Amino acid sequence: MQSSQLYWIVWLTVMTSLAYADHPKVTLTMKNQKDVVYEGENVTLECSIESDMPNWKYRWYKSHLDTWMEMCVITKDTYTLERMSSLDSGEYWCAAVRDDHPYYIELSNNVTLTVQGNPKTTLKMKRPVHIGDTLTLKCSIEGSFTDWAYKWYKLNWAGGSDLLSGTTGDTYTVQSVTQSDTGVYWCAGDRNVLPYFSEPSNAVTLNFQEKLKVTLKLRTQKELIYEEDNVTLECRIEGGLPGWRYRWFRSWANAWKEITDITGDTYMVKFVSSSDSGEYWCWAVRDDPPDYSDVSNAVTLKAPDELKATVKMRNERKPVYIGDNVTLECNIDGGLNSTKYKWEKEIRWTDLRRVSGNTVTVQNVTQSDSGAYWCYGSSPVSYLSDVLLLTVQAKQKVTLKIKNPKVPLSIGDKVILECSSEGDLSGWTYRWYHWSQEGVWNELKSITEDTYTVQSVAQSDFGKYWCYAFIEDPDQYTKFSNAVTLK
Repeated sequence: MQSSQLYWIVWLTVMTSLAYADHPKVTLTMKNQKDVVYEGENVTLECSIESDMPNWKYRWYKSHLDTWMEMCVITKDTYTLERMSSLDSGEYWCAAVRDDHPYYIELSNNVTLTVQGNPKTTLKMKRPVHIGDTLTLKCSIEGSFTDWAYKWYKLNWAGGSDLLSGTTGDTYTVQSVTQSDTGVYWCAGDRNVLPYFSEPSNAVTLNFQEKLKVTLKLRTQKELIYEEDNVTLECRIEGGLPGWRYRWFRSWANAWKEITDITGDTYMVKFVSSSDSGEYWCWAVRDDPPDYSDVSNAVTLKAPDELKATVKMRNERKPVYIGDNVTLECNIDGGLNSTKYKWEKEIRWTDLRRVSGNTVTVQNVTQSDSGAYWCYGSSPVSYLSDVLLLTVQAKQKVTLKIKNPKVPLSIGDKVILECSSEGDLSGWTYRWYHWSQEGVWNELKSITEDTYTVQSVAQSDFGKYWCYAFIEDPDQYTKFSNAVTLK
């Protein structure tokens, strides 16, 4: 397991609640839900919680390769991604947290954003036979999108590429070609509405004599390429003649980007990640005597998103009470079988080292078994699961009510609030909270008993009240009570 993985997992799970109360449901949705998200588009995610309690804060997370990243600057219930690119694709989730005791964090459902690639572009050439003939290049973009402005490029012999002027239409014409017009061309489109860009077209070679062909292929053909694999691309010129250097290109940000640090006939992509996905091609050139090959075929490298392990509770039941038996199960997406499993639980980085199978059973759970659990499955690559929050709660339940109800309630009246339970809570401590009509959240720290008396009701006493009970030896907490409103 990489240290970066462990850091983020532990950071996330240490912040997880041991409050043992029933957590309200947190839901993550995309505002203005749409079927397709294009590069350059803005997307807003919204995190909502089913609770009438105030003062919730929000944290935002995104899956990236084999770890979780927190968008630390976001604490509101919405998160906007501006001018999205393929790097923004992935799973997102949010968490609602509270600062009052008991402190806990509740994760939402996941929302997967897939940024649609830009439309494909194709370049065709009507090849001139002789110097002085007319060169015609035709650029076409798939789909029914209109109002494209076309950009035309020619590869520079010394390095890089030149943007050709003279037209923004889909046809580029040279009326009387010369030897200086020979070389490698491609095109791309952009416009003022979504999708803003097309993919760069295939490259074509203009020459007046037959050029040697080069072939690009993967050295080791693999049915599946996984994150962190090493992949080698080979560029071979026909005849295997010496004295050639190779220029390498890949699709990047709606253009062909030259990989400038490689001149050999092989290119290794180390520890493949999703950012390495795209099309690659190569070109062979010779300086003495000056010559060049035809452009190679394009090879598409696609690193799929990392497979995940899934941890779930077998025969899931909620809530889980003290004394229940709980079995957790770890499985790898796609039906892959693992030869080894590893289980971990938060709190002091606890590692369940005695367990190597895909299930772990906790007999007669206590509230100390509450917390976040995750697993790994090795096949042989390690696959990391999401976090499962196990909340073990005391069987006692508290109910808040007005002991001497009076309707309507008037200024100066006496009110007694009672936090009661069907079970025996002798020796337990009570905590009380008030949400005023002015929007002020306050813990009534001076009150630790099961009743709260307002001797003479004032305007500031109106609002909502909650309570819960706890005992410290051993640690047990009830869930929050229902809310009672004084008005």
